[in-house]
Amino acid sequence: MLRSSTSLILHVAALIAFTFTGVTLGCGSPGDGEPSSDTEAALHSTAFPEAHPVPEDQVVVLEEGANQAASIPTSSAAFDYYVLALSWSPQHCATPAGNRDSTQCMGPRPFGFIVHGLWPQYERGWPEDCGGGPSLSPTTIRSMMDIMPSERLIRHEWRKHGTCSGLAPNDYFALTRKAFSVFQTPSGYGTPESAINVKPASYKQAILDANPSLNARTIAVICSGRFLQEVRICLDKNLQARPCGSGVRDRCNVPEMIVRPLR
Repeated sequence: MLRSSTSLILHVAALIAFTFTGVTLGCGSPGDGEPSSDTEAALHSTAFPEAHPVPEDQVVVLEEGANQAASIPTSSAAFDYYVLALSWSPQHCATPAGNRDSTQCMGPRPFGFIVHGLWPQYERGWPEDCGGGPSLSPTTIRSMMDIMPSERLIRHEWRKHGTCSGLAPNDYFALTRKAFSVFQTPSGYGTPESAINVKPASYKQAILDANPSLNARTIAVICSGRFLQEVRICLDKNLQARPCGSGVRDRCNVPEMIVRPLR
């Protein structure tokens, strides 16, 4: 009789534990337009030392296929796709905020593209500040510093976008790293020693040539005035390229844009 009662108690406890672990985070209502790079640029400052960098020539492109997809943390949250926002670091470092950013702009490593964020998106608008997510550990923050060299940026991106992903912090940032590894900087543009003047359409085509899985509908090139600021890539929940929604579009309205050199 005692053995039977103990088994019943353990069974009920297991059911309760299963029920609570199945809860997922909810997200708020979509906004209009798209997140502002200019507003978030001021977040690039950090109290953490730079992590061991990953050389640009060692970035690996994910192979397509079921085995790769199975290794990707997949969200069941109610959004349609991700935007991977990649900031051109030299542009940030040329701003007043960059002049105060010792880690990203004055350290031993000259950064090219860094991760601005991985943003859950709707076809129109996006969720943000969904709340309910756990705090980030120092270990998680340090693990991302080689591709997101700012503690404040990492914390901000988790609060504003990561909490809407339906993923735990470690899974969200692991997914962010995988998404970053999908992208290859075009040959000749990865480590420029002097400024490059190029037509926005030509630069976009160079990206497509370097990344055959992308097409013109899956990326957007963003400028700040005449200067390259970001590249945004639209990915499904398995990190495969897909067409961008209505709010993600090219914003380089100049005959020629300038790609700043590394610094």
